[in-house]
Amino acid sequence: MFIAAPAALAAEFRAYPFVHYFDYTEYADDGTFLDGETGPLLGFGMSLASTSGPHGLRGKFELAGGTVDYDGQTQTGVPHKTDTDTLLFRLGLDYEFAVLPERVKLIGGADYVAWDRDIQPAYNPLVGGMVGGLLEEYRWWELRMGIDAVLYARNRHQWSARAEALYIEDPEMTVVDFGDLKLDLGSETGFRLTGRYLHQSPDDWSVGAEVYWEEWEFGRSDDVVYGPFIVHEPRSETRHRGIRLIVEQRF
Repeated sequence: MFIAAPAALAAEFRAYPFVHYFDYTEYADDGTFLDGETGPLLGFGMSLASTSGPHGLRGKFELAGGTVDYDGQTQTGVPHKTDTDTLLFRLGLDYEFAVLPERVKLIGGADYVAWDRDIQPAYNPLVGGMVGGLLEEYRWWELRMGIDAVLYARNRHQWSARAEALYIEDPEMTVVDFGDLKLDLGSETGFRLTGRYLHQSPDDWSVGAEVYWEEWEFGRSDDVVYGPFIVHEPRSETRHRGIRLIVEQRF
């Protein structure tokens, strides 16, 4: 009689400060530029993974914030520049299946994402006075599938890459300054590409870095009546990129 031993359980903790370059643009219905926000954010993230045989689970948390440049226009179409205080929060869970142990993994996961967008009031010489600010809160689910593969590994050096297809599920924006007016944005698709380098030490510690590029869209919301006004959130495109510095331990 042969009795198979249970698969060994392994765990991995990862911490990573990161620089996230924020790049967001809104477009009118005819495709013309309305406004855009760009600039670097500083962030910190952590993840904890557990594997048993080919199966793995990874939970993660990320928080990033800072001030980015706003280049756009007022509600009446006058060109306007100001700053936007930006806060990003992400909490997620991935399932990983090792097709080739230590080499290739298939990934499926979901993140809950929150973005607070606080457009600051600023003086505009074209209107001869102050232009008021606006606080908006965005919330959505990010669903994804992808593949993670080790491209090269030798002498404790490891280079790997990850490609993921994204689906932005049920995005919603709340305009806090309009009495918490809620606008449902259209669900859209996107992608994320990541390249990673790790140097593995003999005592199960690793250090390294990864770079990433991600893109997705929010669809245009329906028109909503607010008092005497009809308002909507325009279609938008997001193109973020960044770098993470990784410290990792396996145990």
